Amino acid sequence: MFKEIKSLDFGGPATVAALKSGAIQVGELFSTSVYDPDFVVLDDDQHLEAADNIVPVVRTAVATDSVTQLLNAVSAALTTDGMLALNKQVDIDHKDVADVAKTFLQDQGLLASSSSSASGTITVGVSGAFSESKLVAEMYAEVLENAGYTVKRELDVESRKVSDAALFSGKIDVKPEYLSSEAVA
Repeated sequence: MFKEIKSLDFGGPATVAALKSGAIQVGELFSTSVYDPDFVVLDDDQHLEAADNIVPVVRTAVATDSVTQLLNAVSAALTTDGMLALNKQVDIDHKDVADVAKTFLQDQGLLASSSSSASGTITVGVSGAFSESKLVAEMYAEVLENAGYTVKRELDVESRKVSDAALFSGKIDVKPEYLSSEAVA
């Protein structure tokens, strides 16, 4: 039983700071951003939080077999532990998002020589302006470019509310999304 519940920024810097300072003893963080070695990740034995798998959301107008295969290959290579390591490179080590994305894709063999003659322009956006969403969006952009598409990036979309509207209006064509969060948004 908790003595008090404080509303903070759900997994953001205020929650982390409150945990570090002792202002709170339990906080909700994203499993792919628990970097502090003093934090203990608890098991969700009551299944209170749904899994937030990262998947590409693609406008029907650009959802060709080629595009979906490229994006699904990125998703298939992502794991919680892998994302934790990638996010740490960006958030803690302050490495460039594009460099981290490219290295990951190369290591996974997802940027192998492309004999594809794909054409067209695809705009990749984000679910919100946070580093993990930008990192996965950059991965999507790089595999699409490698296949021959011209890619525009919209990586500063501030929130899911804005990114959903951008997707529906055609301002963006693809974005990484978190299934559980999107389902309740």
